Amino acid sequence: GYFKNIKVAGEHVGTDGINLIVIVEEKDTVHDIIFHGNKHLSRSEIEKKLPLEDILVVDEQDLGKYSRVIKQLYAEKNYHAVDVQAHLERVD
Repeated sequence: GYFKNIKVAGEHVGTDGINLIVIVEEKDTVHDIIFHGNKHLSRSEIEKKLPLEDILVVDEQDLGKYSRVIKQLYAEKNYHAVDVQAHLERVD
């Protein structure tokens, strides 16, 4: 989804009405995905399992999921001790 947090609240208006308040917190927009140190796994191999062009927004939870996918790809190549780290770098 496009949102990392959605809050819904209501407040009574008069005797038979309600104001519905929806507060949404958007995920960060992805401008670029950069890989460092992926010696035994090419970007194209990663893209076969993880379509990078479809990743438009991201949060920390998404990064964890994508890291696990990449770690599994390394395990399939018999690299079981690989350390996959991901982080967001915010740009203005």
